[in-house]
Amino acid sequence: MTMESQRAVKPRKKSAIPGVTIKQFVEVIPKGCSTPDFERKPITLTLQDGKNTMFRAVVKGEPPPKVIWKRSKEEMNNPDKYQMSFNGITNEFILQINKLTAEDTDLYHCSAVNEYGEAACTAGLKVIQVSFKKTTKPFPTEPQEGKCEEQESYLYYVL
Repeated sequence: MTMESQRAVKPRKKSAIPGVTIKQFVEVIPKGCSTPDFERKPITLTLQDGKNTMFRAVVKGEPPPKVIWKRSKEEMNNPDKYQMSFNGITNEFILQINKLTAEDTDLYHCSAVNEYGEAACTAGLKVIQVSFKKTTKPFPTEPQEGKCEEQESYLYYVL
């Protein structure tokens, strides 16, 4: 047995999708089988707090890989907040995050794993807070001819 055949992981393979890294777990992959790869990776998003969002990924590999979602800062173990699913019509693996807050700003990791390897990528989420401030427009002290003397309210968006 040579030193080459004892190595557990081959050097990283190249994905056609930029930002995806692939590790091969075995020296030789049987005919008809392959390491996982992404056909479409999740994209970085910037959204307002209070909204819901979805990261979507399409993966390939033989045998079909298992998809794992993680985030950098903390665990995703709240089922009301984080929902993972697969859409068989679009072949998308989906991570839905509900009721975004500033604490959801993070790097989210998506990995596709089978017995021959792992493909991984990340996507960022930035949550911005939008506050609403109601102000009143002052009305003139002297009534102006032809103008209504009622006070008007305006809604301004403060970003």
